[in-house]
Amino acid sequence: MKHMKRSIIYIIALLLLSVNEAQAQFNRNEQKQERKEHRRFNPEEFDKWMEHFITQEVGLTPEESKQFFPLLKEMRLKQFKNDQQGREIMGKLNDQSTEKDYESAISKTLELDLENRKIEKEYYKKFHSVLSWKKIHKVRFAIQKFNMEALRRFSPQRNRFNGQGQHKHWRWGQKND
Repeated sequence: MKHMKRSIIYIIALLLLSVNEAQAQFNRNEQKQERKEHRRFNPEEFDKWMEHFITQEVGLTPEESKQFFPLLKEMRLKQFKNDQQGREIMGKLNDQSTEKDYESAISKTLELDLENRKIEKEYYKKFHSVLSWKKIHKVRFAIQKFNMEALRRFSPQRNRFNGQGQHKHWRWGQKND
């Protein structure tokens, strides 16, 4: 009888541990799903974040923001189309591609890069109808700063870096072993 009580207690303990482990696994899966959904890219939220960031960095007035950001969005859309075309060109290259294929692809993407610079130059003149050249200069740096922040925030490998943005097993000035 005493042996049977121990067995029953042992079985109940195992059942409780199994239920507890199943609940813990369920909670871990739920947390993973929440993190995954949280990380999902939302273009509208991204644009709002960028506009807020640039507005704060440059000190744009509400009227300047209202006139400037549609122009910036228009410029970025044109440049995005060129960038997308460049990615498609480079994405077609593979192990069977010839040296001539690579030369052609690089030449085409460089032309697209030049086209993006022309677009930028055109829109900077349009920006000047809304902002001073000094603020346009500040916008350029704010965009660079924003892009770096966005890369840090959205990088899937960001957990591999320490607080200074360097790989945890490597430091500037050290030789790689």
